[in-house]
Amino acid sequence: NRHVFSGGATAMGRDQWTSAANTTIGESSFVNVGVEADINVQTNELTVHVEAYYTGNSDEDSNFLNIALLQNNTKGPQTGGNMGNEYNHMHRLVHFVTGQWGVSLPATTAGKFVDETFTYTIPEDYNGVLVEIAELEVVAFVTETHQEIESGSGAYPTFSGIDNMDDANVRYIEDISTQCISTITPSVNIQNFGQNDITDLAIEYSVNGGTVETYNWTGIITSLQNETIELPEISYTIQDVNEVTVSTPNDDDNTNNTQSNTFERAVVSTNNVDLELHTD
Repeated sequence: NRHVFSGGATAMGRDQWTSAANTTIGESSFVNVGVEADINVQTNELTVHVEAYYTGNSDEDSNFLNIALLQNNTKGPQTGGNMGNEYNHMHRLVHFVTGQWGVSLPATTAGKFVDETFTYTIPEDYNGVLVEIAELEVVAFVTETHQEIESGSGAYPTFSGIDNMDDANVRYIEDISTQCISTITPSVNIQNFGQNDITDLAIEYSVNGGTVETYNWTGIITSLQNETIELPEISYTIQDVNEVTVSTPNDDDNTNNTQSNTFERAVVSTNNVDLELHTD
């Protein structure tokens, strides 16, 4: 909200947030807003349905409907919090489906009913940060001009297009830095593309086509959620370029059961080191 509470500016310090929020929540509104959304996981198409009903008249002729797409549980840098680059960001704004300033509503008087549907194709990432479909939420709100938010509502999308019952998607193997030793502990990210929870997986992995190791993972990954699993240490014969391969058992879709990642041998060199000793 861009309401000016005091001092002629919309910005305020943390110590003012609670009182300002309580004041806003306690105010009546002339418009009710409801929103629902669905994401087709096959096409990444977001469909948002919004209804708004005016129970009174707006003081402004210009009202705008805004739809924001947010993502939760994004790890990233943050000043403060003592988490470094692993701060867990919630409700992170990633896109405005209706553009920066929303879409104009044709009437703002009592009895006006708004019924609008919007579609938007969600990309794989925003500014290099991967989109996690299961972590998205939608917020719809109505503003008077571009200043005051009069009412709004949020929703977590439902998901369509999940055709398989059991589908473990091997998304990626985390990057491995150059190595000079003959053992590694790879980590793999698994996403549940099925309707059923994943509670156990016999994960097979090998390096450079060598001996295949099996790790019997247990836990729970619900539909569309993902988890990074650290696999036990594996030995291999190091080469200039090495390849680690990870596979999961047969399920309803075997096209996404295997991933590979390469890493290089660290440069080996010999140098002289000069050590100068100063005695007491």
